[in-house]
Amino acid sequence: MPITLNTRKLADDLSAEDMAAFPIWEYAYDEEGLPGHEDQDETWVRPVAGSELGELLDGTSAAARFETASGQQLDGLVEVSSTIEFEYGPGAVFLDGRHLFLPGPEHLRPIKPRRELAAALGQPLEQVFPLKFTLKVRVAGETGFRSGVFE
Repeated sequence: MPITLNTRKLADDLSAEDMAAFPIWEYAYDEEGLPGHEDQDETWVRPVAGSELGELLDGTSAAARFETASGQQLDGLVEVSSTIEFEYGPGAVFLDGRHLFLPGPEHLRPIKPRRELAAALGQPLEQVFPLKFTLKVRVAGETGFRSGVFE
C-alpha cells in the first residue's frame, strides 16, 4: 500500500520506507475518537507535507542519518520538540526491517535498548556509542542540518 498524507500508523511501526516518502511525521492527537479513527490513540502518527521542521513542534519525528562510533552509517528517526527550545528526544534505527528504539535523555534506564541495538549490529556497545546523528530535514529558516549524539 503506498504511503500518502492519509496514512496513519503506530509510531513504533514507522519504517525507512515511511521516512523516505515523508521525512517528517507528527502525532495525530486531534484525530483520536473521530469517525474513521476509532482505533487510534496517542501513539498514532501521520505524515507531514513538506521537508522543513516548523517553529513549534511537539513530538515530531524527523528522518535522520546515524553514524556509530565505529563509522557504520544507519538510517532512522529522531523525535524533536521546540515548544520552549529545540530539543531531541528518543529515536529509532531501522535495521533489516526492524525499528530499534533509542532512548532519549529523559529515560532512566537506557542500557537495555542500547544493548539490543549493539547486538542487532553484532558489535560491542563501545563500537556503537556514542551514536551521532544528523537530521535529514532542516529547521525552517536554517541553512544547515541539526545534529546530535546519543551518548
